[in-house]
This record gives sequence, C-alpha cells and structure tokens, in this order.
Amino acid sequence: MASENTMRMISSISDFDSLRIFETLAECDRSDKKLAEMLGLDLETVHQKTEAMEQAGLVISCDEDDYIDYMLDAKQVAILTGYFQLILGKCSPPKCC
Repeated sequence: MASENTMRMISSISDFDSLRIFETLAECDRSDKKLAEMLGLDLETVHQKTEAMEQAGLVISCDEDDYIDYMLDAKQVAILTGYFQLILGKCSPPKCC
C-alpha cells in the first residue's frame, strides 16, 4: 500500500518543527533565514529539517548568495495527498453512526 517514498515523506514531517516548516512553506516559498525568524528556530535546525524533507522529495531548495530558498514540490505533495485520500476512502463509518 504505502510506498517507500510515501513513508519517507511522512517521516520527514513527523516532528513538530518539521511540520511547522512544511505548513509555512505551503503558504509561500521562504528562505532559510525567514523560516528561522518566523518560527523561532536556529538556522541549523531549519537546515536539518528541510534537508530531510528535500531528501524525501517534499522540498526543493535553491542556493542563493547568502541564503537558501525553499519551496514545496507540488507533485510530491499531491502524491502524499492522494495517499491520504486513498486511506480515508477506505474508512467506513462505525456501525453506531
């Protein structure tokens, strides 16, 4: 059912800081410095979390002169969304409802 790729994506956003970064990038592309500032994280944490998301395919980075821009990979996010829709589609309401 779940592919190895899907498991990597889920794992890469499975902690609080990673999920906050993911949600922030869903609003708009951001630089590493802006993410750190907005979320109250140090740059090392931002780099660590976004690197895991990038390796999982959820994030694309672009190195600039003195910062790194991050954006979500819409295709990969759509795959992840499709996975959850598939799972939810298999749910049936409890018999008591």
